[in-house]
Amino acid sequence: MKPAKFRQIFMKRIADARDIKITIETFGRDIRDTKDAIAGFVQNPLDATVQNLLIPAATPIIKGLGSKKDQASERGPQRRRQRRKPDSPARTNPE
Repeated sequence: MKPAKFRQIFMKRIADARDIKITIETFGRDIRDTKDAIAGFVQNPLDATVQNLLIPAATPIIKGLGSKKDQASERGPQRRRQRRKPDSPARTNPE
């Protein structure tokens, strides 16, 4: 086998080994994160529930409220309708 061909095959195998190593490390990290999430839920179920269910559900609602506020500010200041004051007794016409 020529040295150039050997080197090319060797480099490909090293790249494959790196990919496998990264995959295994990522898988291990995912397992640790899952273990920590389960342990957190067992120790403090209400906190874990709020963190994993309530916050993601509330985020779009909060963003929606913010976008309505942004839309209102883009339209510019709105004039408020002034209430008519009731006619004072001096201004009423006697019958």
